[in-house]
Amino acid sequence: ISDPYVWIAHPLVGQAVLAHRLGWAAVRGEGIVTWREAFALLQIEVEEKIGTINRQRIAEFNAAQDAASAGLRAVAEAAGE
Repeated sequence: ISDPYVWIAHPLVGQAVLAHRLGWAAVRGEGIVTWREAFALLQIEVEEKIGTINRQRIAEFNAAQDAASAGLRAVAEAAGE
């Protein structure tokens, strides 16, 4: 998270990212994980798995559309010459 305002507005997000890498004990000390902390970690897990797949599919779809548009543009330009 590069925007410091995100850390201010949503501190649990930053803590969850750190805890995902380092463990909650390193972030806020020993103790059981709260419901909010667990939910934040689960959101990170989902984003890393499903979010990555969805973004990849969208990028592939956009690339296919760009290629189709470029092909149509080339045909139109060739017809106009």
